[in-house]
Amino acid sequence: MVNQGTTTAPVTHSLGALRRLSHEIRTPLNAVMGFAQLLRSPDGTSHEVRERYLNQLYLAARHLCGVVESVELLSGVAFDAPCLEPTNIRDVVNEAHDILVPLLYNSGTTLHFGVCEDGCRVEADRLWLRQILLNLITNAIKYGKGRVTLSWSVDAGADGDRWVRLSVNDVGAGLESSQVARLFEPFNRLGAAATAVEGTGIGLVITRELAKGMGGSIEVSSVVGSGSSFTVLLRAMPIHSSWDEDASNRSATMPGGFGLGD
Repeated sequence: MVNQGTTTAPVTHSLGALRRLSHEIRTPLNAVMGFAQLLRSPDGTSHEVRERYLNQLYLAARHLCGVVESVELLSGVAFDAPCLEPTNIRDVVNEAHDILVPLLYNSGTTLHFGVCEDGCRVEADRLWLRQILLNLITNAIKYGKGRVTLSWSVDAGADGDRWVRLSVNDVGAGLESSQVARLFEPFNRLGAAATAVEGTGIGLVITRELAKGMGGSIEVSSVVGSGSSFTVLLRAMPIHSSWDEDASNRSATMPGGFGLGD
């Protein structure tokens, strides 16, 4: 006998996500259609007004593209397997920073570095890890107040393994505990949709799924009036691992005797 209570809960959750997705798509789509209709109207609209309509049309289309891209990325995480390899945290941080320089500059935000252990490596998909950093830092820029702090360190877990704690902290308005509980609901922006801050409400969902796909997790702590901290935990590479041994064997057999460090 099927327990109806256990089967309706996932369905209800999925329908709620679909309803929010429908809203996220319908809102900019209505804007596109509305401004397109205004532009078609032969009412002698001034050049300045038409330019304003075109700008709003572009912004709505850009938001719609963002929603579609987010859904594609999330579906890709669900069906694709990560390419796990030894990955230096600082190298990926540098890549993400280079991409975010224009956003940091235009928003007047400074990116500070806290405790950052050198030589820290994780077992990760490099592209997935970079996307995690881009999502978390972008959120901190959008909802913070001009200052973002990034740090990473290695801790021993209760299971005896070593875990890298990669944290992004902001000094924004912070979140209530009830808001934190709903942070990972797809397309739920916790009221931010009524503000001028752009977003789709799916970035943190993608971030969590990327971390889970690499065997990790994400933790959130927030204090109203002080800011929020998002910490991704990923398995740290042993100092001497099988990856290192494999690399040494490959370098020994390379033509001409060149090692990887030459």
